[in-house]
Amino acid sequence: MKKDFSLIYRIDNNDESGINLFELAPLLQNIGDLLINSNKVSHQIPLDLLINVTPFKKGSFIIDMLVLLDNNKVTIFNALQGDGAQYVKDLLALIGIVNGNHDGTSLLNLIRTLKGMIPKITSRDDGKFVYEAAGNTYIINAPVHNLYINSPVRQNINGVYGKPLQTGSVAAIESYLSSDVENSKVVVTKDEAKLFSGTDEVEQPPDDETIQNTTTIFLKPKRLSVEGESDHWSFRKCSGTQDEVITVTMKDEKFLSKVRSGQIPSMNDILKVRLEETQKLVRGNLTMSYNVLEVLEHKITPPQPKLF
Repeated sequence: MKKDFSLIYRIDNNDESGINLFELAPLLQNIGDLLINSNKVSHQIPLDLLINVTPFKKGSFIIDMLVLLDNNKVTIFNALQGDGAQYVKDLLALIGIVNGNHDGTSLLNLIRTLKGMIPKITSRDDGKFVYEAAGNTYIINAPVHNLYINSPVRQNINGVYGKPLQTGSVAAIESYLSSDVENSKVVVTKDEAKLFSGTDEVEQPPDDETIQNTTTIFLKPKRLSVEGESDHWSFRKCSGTQDEVITVTMKDEKFLSKVRSGQIPSMNDILKVRLEETQKLVRGNLTMSYNVLEVLEHKITPPQPKLF
């Protein structure tokens, strides 16, 4: 498969011994989640994405990714002149993983501009938003605004840039398109790490609405953080005849401490939890986020007996 349009994510790592496996796994997960969640937020009818990682290259720690359009079975990177290629390039530029937007608007640039400050946000009649911070005013378009106020996207971009850069040996992170390195390259340095690890609290325009409910419910684990981190959890939630998969932030520190000590639930176990569901209405767009406030009970499912 020709790869002249691969997305390259390069970590400038000063430690010759490499990167810890348990730091690498969440990083790869965050890259994938950032692309998929941003794709859902920025398109009313998003095309399904598949993200494949090719073998790591020798020397610098380089992750070479191919993004595929799942529903059309089209390899984006082999169709540079097609609509599919532009779809992915625009998405990457909107996030800021690569340079591409002529007006310089992207989630990454907005985070850099705000420098960790929480802006006051008001909406305009033309669909754009006014951000006010430290006496300065910025006009932000709706696609970038929708990414900025989305909690999963904010957590993902922190996992892609903020957390790796807080590692002592990582000096910088580069990302670019292999077909146009000079014009597409984006570099994020260690001194910018703190910009991504700030609060997720974002002041909403006054006409937005947030609904929050807390329920006690049974959940089955689907994806776990074996390191005991609060993110990277997903569960199966029984919804009628089908299971609904939800991405969750684990807020129960006592439970996370048990996970870090090796008490990791299996995929067949059942957790009885207090689940906080937050639904936000932002200019007609609905988003849902989930927090597990407390794990009330861990029901361990015994292994099935072997018949032979």
